[in-house]
Amino acid sequence: MKVKQALIIRRLAVPVSMELADRAAQSCRDHNLPFEFIDGIEFMNCDEAFEAVGSFKQPAYKNTMGNCCCHASHIKAWRRIVALDSATMVLEYDAVVVGDVTDIDIPDMHVVNVGHRIDLRRHRYELPEMEKQLVELKRSIGTHSYILSPKTAEWLYNDAIENGVSVGVDRWVVMKKQSGLPLLGIDPPLAYCDGGVSTNNLTQEELKNGDDRKHGGAHTNYDVPDGWKKGLR
Repeated sequence: MKVKQALIIRRLAVPVSMELADRAAQSCRDHNLPFEFIDGIEFMNCDEAFEAVGSFKQPAYKNTMGNCCCHASHIKAWRRIVALDSATMVLEYDAVVVGDVTDIDIPDMHVVNVGHRIDLRRHRYELPEMEKQLVELKRSIGTHSYILSPKTAEWLYNDAIENGVSVGVDRWVVMKKQSGLPLLGIDPPLAYCDGGVSTNNLTQEELKNGDDRKHGGAHTNYDVPDGWKKGLR
């Protein structure tokens, strides 16, 4: 199944998120990829965030408010993919598309990683000239850019509704693959995440004071395909 569109998760209350979401949208336009915005879950405690999307946290689940809201926003995106009934790329607002994803066949019951984190203050990524392929990844970091078929999205969504949330979304689908779904990566990667900016754990007080940029730096990317190494500058 070929990719038909992207969903861009944005934070309406956070100016830098809206700014970067517009950059993500323009990168979709640049590569003829239709997109929709998903308005993220914001500034709710964990119980409220998961309840807002019809899920719940299991007793052992421990995470920050920001990470709970992020996870709930992805559940909201999965629900939308089911409604669209087509393979869809999920982008967090700090992601940038650098190549055409519409000619790649997306298998059911797999998570397909599209790109990796980069600190744009120190590096850049240029798409290398090489034939696209899907490669197996042991693990990756960040749910900033990935593709799901509607069948995969339905499985993830139903699991979140029926069984609740036991670990963070990164660990669930890409970092530790605790969902059990196999992880594939596009080689060369066709997107990257601006890892130098994060608003995940921004507080309302910080936002009120005009501090809406959290510079976290790019984390270790774990398992990356050869094309990422060739394109990193």
